[in-house]
Amino acid sequence: MKGVIEGPMNQDRPKLITFGISHYCEKARWALDWHGIDYQEIGWPCGLHELLAKLGGAKATTVPILVNGDELVQGSGAIIDWADERTQTLGRQLTLPDARKIEQRADDVIGVHVRRLYFAEMLPKFPHLTKPGLNYNTSVSHRFIGNMMWPVTWRIIMRRYDITPDAASESRATLAAELDWLEASLPMAVRISSETASAGRI
Repeated sequence: MKGVIEGPMNQDRPKLITFGISHYCEKARWALDWHGIDYQEIGWPCGLHELLAKLGGAKATTVPILVNGDELVQGSGAIIDWADERTQTLGRQLTLPDARKIEQRADDVIGVHVRRLYFAEMLPKFPHLTKPGLNYNTSVSHRFIGNMMWPVTWRIIMRRYDITPDAASESRATLAAELDWLEASLPMAVRISSETASAGRI
């Protein structure tokens, strides 16, 4: 990742590379925070993150990416596993086998439609309000490039998430059904209390 991470860096802390509007990045943040792992977050602009990931030697073009010295961990699930391996308390571990189904469905359906609903409501009418969130915590030079790329990035997001006039109502209906499924599944799959957590919960 040398050459693609900009800004002041503390070499003693892991670097968590994210972009602003992403439930995958939020999961990684929560997992590191849950385990009390000190890290430095570095933002990459949406769109530019794909090029930077390639240039940095990552296997895929997605974030989050955790860089710890020469170690590179990509994807929220892998970062949760990485954080779990560093805990000394079994009760604090997030990677519970009975939560995997919920975690996967939350990633593949719930999280995707939350993001689609947001984009459907914001991008057609308020793209100028969406861009700052996607460029959150980025370096000056990366933000400049992200701003230059924004007209193309905007069109790619609209196409990738199929943002049509009916997109918001479609995603709302999907989310309502998914939340009903989640409510019915939680008592069987995970035990939620104020003292426990799992990857499915986050």
